[in-house]
Amino acid sequence: MSRFFVTGTCTGVGKTSYSVELIRSWRARGIRGIGVKPFATGDRGDALRLQEAMEGELSLDEINPCCWAKPMAPWMAAQQEGGVIPYDVVFQHTVSLLEQFSEVVVEGAGGWLVPLTKEKMISDFAKELALPVIVVARAGLGTINQTLLTVESIFRQGLPIHEIVLNAFPEDDEKLARLNLEFLIQKTALSVRLIHLS
Repeated sequence: MSRFFVTGTCTGVGKTSYSVELIRSWRARGIRGIGVKPFATGDRGDALRLQEAMEGELSLDEINPCCWAKPMAPWMAAQQEGGVIPYDVVFQHTVSLLEQFSEVVVEGAGGWLVPLTKEKMISDFAKELALPVIVVARAGLGTINQTLLTVESIFRQGLPIHEIVLNAFPEDDEKLARLNLEFLIQKTALSVRLIHLS
């Protein structure tokens, strides 16, 4: 049984690309792994990619029960659009899927401390799910600070970190990416991998 919460050091670092690859690896082994993105803003592009990876196992509403049109933090988007985040409903929906499937990746929105309500953040949602966390970060310039701050915050929530994934974009300097990898391994004593995803 493999269940993970995937967070990023910020938005656009490759959380969905990583989640898609994880789902595909499960499916290639004959395992009905699924991916869910409980909260999204802007559009449902990430949810569509997860749906494709799991071969249509779930509907878009099951994958992404809460979506707001404005491309900003969910709480801000809800305020802009005159609504509220149905936190408890989305949480219970996610728990229900965890009870139905043995292999699940739950993808966060943006980074670890993105607000969902006035009181709750992505980190609170993850803590209540009590899943091991996978941190996805850019491999290049700026990743040391962002990654260490994210790791520190996750540990303060009392959650284990399964691994750190450094995603090297085409424009990233490969030598710097490898230096960042080595430093983060030494500094955190965690599993750190360098990958190349879109």
